Amino acid sequence: MRFRYPSQNYTLQTICTTRINPGGIAIDYVMGQVYFAHDRSKISRCNLDGSNAVDIHTSLTGPFALGLDVTKGWMYFSENGVPRKMVRSRFDLSQRQDIYTQPTEAYSLDLDLEEQKLYWIIDESNEIKSANFDGTDIKTVRNINPHGSKYDNVAIRISRSYIFFTELGKLFRMNKTTATSPTLLFTDTQRINSLYLYEHTGKKRHLLSLKRNDIS
Repeated sequence: MRFRYPSQNYTLQTICTTRINPGGIAIDYVMGQVYFAHDRSKISRCNLDGSNAVDIHTSLTGPFALGLDVTKGWMYFSENGVPRKMVRSRFDLSQRQDIYTQPTEAYSLDLDLEEQKLYWIIDESNEIKSANFDGTDIKTVRNINPHGSKYDNVAIRISRSYIFFTELGKLFRMNKTTATSPTLLFTDTQRINSLYLYEHTGKKRHLLSLKRNDIS
């Protein structure tokens, strides 16, 4: 689906019909294409208006979270099958490299293009992990809650000096370098499933869009 943003008219438009369980999406803003995971095995792409839909790869194991380094031509994604992995490859799935094998699923990732780092959250263990884009220097940035419950932490976004992440119905921000003392920004009555960041060019202003179970 798509709608104009920011706007007072949030009219939804269907641009592409997927198979079951559509997951993460990522935009190639240079070529004007949308990449998305679905059908528990596929990564596909289409134009921004939904035309020219094509399957890029059809034999993955539970692909979900997606991120694109458009400048250098790398795709980063999670595979939530067995074994569960963080992976990078070229946009056509060539030159595949397994970055990290993890104990449980990852439903969200983000790319720090300035520092060339990948960030993601491991479900159940509730760890924020990071790695260089080439897969080196893998580390735990922070264990973000002690509960160890499934789906507690599922959304993450990076912006300059900050990491934004969710825990159930709460939105937090913390310093990317120190990763200490997260600040609570927002509390909702529903679990926040995804998080997107809109930055005005040339302005120090952030707009956060939160997707809940029932409404955005």
